[in-house]
Amino acid sequence: MKAVFPIPSYFCHLMSRQRIERGNLYRSMAITDDDAWDLIKKLCKVNPCERLGANLQPSVSSDPSSPLLPAPGNLSEIKTHPFFTRGQEVSIDCRNINATNFAGELKMNIGSLHKQPALRVPTLKDLCIRACAEMAHKDSLNLEISDPGNGSSHDFLRLPHSDKSRIMHVLDKLNLLTEPRVLRRFLASKQEARMGRVRAGTHDFIGHTFREEGKPKDHEPEGQDPAPIIFVHLTNHLFIEEINQNCSDEDRDTNIALLKDCIRAVNKLRPKFVVVSGSYIDAVSKKWLGKISETIPVAMCDGRQYYNIWSWCNEVLIFMGSALSKLSDIEEEKHQIDWIDGELQQIKTSRRNVMVFVENDPRTLPVPILRKLAKNRTKCVLGCAPEKFRTTHKMREEQLTKQMLTKSGCNPDESSSDEVSDDESSRGKILLVSGVLTKLSLEAKYGKWSVEDITPKH
Repeated sequence: MKAVFPIPSYFCHLMSRQRIERGNLYRSMAITDDDAWDLIKKLCKVNPCERLGANLQPSVSSDPSSPLLPAPGNLSEIKTHPFFTRGQEVSIDCRNINATNFAGELKMNIGSLHKQPALRVPTLKDLCIRACAEMAHKDSLNLEISDPGNGSSHDFLRLPHSDKSRIMHVLDKLNLLTEPRVLRRFLASKQEARMGRVRAGTHDFIGHTFREEGKPKDHEPEGQDPAPIIFVHLTNHLFIEEINQNCSDEDRDTNIALLKDCIRAVNKLRPKFVVVSGSYIDAVSKKWLGKISETIPVAMCDGRQYYNIWSWCNEVLIFMGSALSKLSDIEEEKHQIDWIDGELQQIKTSRRNVMVFVENDPRTLPVPILRKLAKNRTKCVLGCAPEKFRTTHKMREEQLTKQMLTKSGCNPDESSSDEVSDDESSRGKILLVSGVLTKLSLEAKYGKWSVEDITPKH
């Protein structure tokens, strides 16, 4: 008979603190509002100087060359967050309030609240969100309900984006959003339902999130190793804008024929999922990509969104490579770099494998980005380029040696020679690959992986 011990409150506090320090926060079912989740993430940044409301500025008492210090009591950034500023229809005129009466009444109300048990009352909007989620599930089972977009009372496309995302969040926590007919209720076409399974608010891929694929499976026979996980990377010359617009009719027909052969090979191989890379995927290419079997998820890497895909404790990151190559000061690109830093921090802590896909030539990525990926267990970076290549990017030897010595607690200036393990030395290099059809095999148990070009002969 097992004894059950209650978990003390301070232990829960320590667990929450460790998650914040590791950047390992996960969105629960109760947080349906994207603005609320955005506020929580910005307040729980690992670096205190990056948290919302830090507002670093020179100290008043010091000279201009002094370091930046947080301004005490400055809450303007927090007050102007969308979570607090939206829907402020009721205002209070504090000029006509008697301070003495107000303080006494407030003290009396607080005293009465302590005597009553805490009770969470859902708002009317929360109840409507859950009712709409149940209606979406029932509509997916009713064949008489027409497809969305007709403007009827069952058309979820009429809802604002914030309400629609909250309904989808509830369905996702109930494990219903992965059903194709349920997801179809929120998208305009079947093609978008096949290739638009990315949620911009949470930067994840529906059906392959951490909650669903971030833990080992139990359905493998005992004593047998799980089968290798197979991913497929698909590109084509027509997915490059310059080649697509300037190629001849003969070259276009040749590339389309090659794309058809690749799709047949993918349907025969039946991988875990397919990543399609290219900065210019037109309507004709999407039409042929729709021929991929419906049982094979298709992840688009077209430079429009960045997100992650989980598969059996292994993570795949989709980057907006063109935006990273420019390294400009656009706000969206800063958000992507912050997201990459958070994902790599979790990868470093959990010691899991990761693969990266970009829509452009991976060799054009900035050296700091490649160096950061190489230090954090990134196996390879795959992209779309006019020619095939397979090369290895290595960190400089002095940088790698200094990193290993610093991590082991040694002084890099005093130590001249130290042995490092193969696992540590492999972090100093990263494989850059570009091909038409590439197969990636990864063993879930031992972490061994391989890259193979399986482009059909044409």
